[in-house]
Amino acid sequence: MTLQLFEHLSQPIVLINPDGGIKYLNSAAKHLLNVTDYSEELNLVEVIENISLIKSRKYLIEILESVNQTKQKKVVVIKDKKHQELTLKFIPDELGIIVEITTRSYSITLEQEIFNFVVENSSDMIFFKGEGLAYEYANKTYLRFLNVEKSDLLGLTDEELVSKGVLSPIFQYQCSKSDAEVIKQGNYSNVEFFTNQNYYQISKRKMNKGILCVARDITNEINAYQEVEIDSVTSLYNRKALARILKSIPKDKEYHVIGIILENFGELSKDHGLLLGKRCLKQLAQFVRDYSDILFFHVAGIGFIGLFDKLLSNPELFQQSFASEVAKLNLPSILKTEIVIEKVNLESGFLAAFIDD
Repeated sequence: MTLQLFEHLSQPIVLINPDGGIKYLNSAAKHLLNVTDYSEELNLVEVIENISLIKSRKYLIEILESVNQTKQKKVVVIKDKKHQELTLKFIPDELGIIVEITTRSYSITLEQEIFNFVVENSSDMIFFKGEGLAYEYANKTYLRFLNVEKSDLLGLTDEELVSKGVLSPIFQYQCSKSDAEVIKQGNYSNVEFFTNQNYYQISKRKMNKGILCVARDITNEINAYQEVEIDSVTSLYNRKALARILKSIPKDKEYHVIGIILENFGELSKDHGLLLGKRCLKQLAQFVRDYSDILFFHVAGIGFIGLFDKLLSNPELFQQSFASEVAKLNLPSILKTEIVIEKVNLESGFLAAFIDD
């Protein structure tokens, strides 16, 4: 068949040399591939790559090599960006390699619409690595994170992306460690700190001979947890706030501190229920609020710690009076309490036992 006859066919036909350089396209192929001027410097692999939904260069080069070596036909099916399925039949010929292209439109199914809504537009980073750990899918969030186009990612491994400057070696190392865990155990879940100074909840699992990964940014949750200084049960300042304030006290200043030590609170909650334990805490919290000249904190596992804004002239007398008032509270008789009072000392005394350095 001559090239003149190809021109009159409605089926797209491309004639290429063994390396993929385009020697001829008929009118149908020019229209389909959006090519007007061509020469053997224009490679069919690059043309297909530009219209394909996934990175296909490596695969197409392997097909060309196989056709050249075996002199056998090869068929490739790809999907383009216009929702068409392209079937490329590579046929060895004395003129070169003839590529016959057939097209078939495919509709977006309900499942695909749901996928696009839930996965493609998710705020989580979602991607899939196939065999050889080359990327086969990445959603918009992951592409934005890497600052790349989909065509620059798919078909490549993390190692190749490092060599291109897309991934940092540190990030690649983190990925390789978790990927190895998935290959060995089947799944992986952990919180990781990335080089962009954010925390991510990483979930990976083995799927279809590859690895599916979902990475959720939990930086705000982590920061909120770390910054909270109010106890949720008593609404008093907590241990974190106490430690911060104690560290800020000048060494040349002296203050007294008083403690309501709940010696067996853990046993009480375990044996008689959490509700009783919470009721005791709330009752004591209400009691200490009446002492406006003392800043009280609830330290979980210890009890209540109060800081005076000055030294007491008679701390022993105050301790006795305070203990007497605590005894008047309608607390369960099984709850053992101890009232202690001393000068603030982070190197010795009861404060040193539970205040972080």
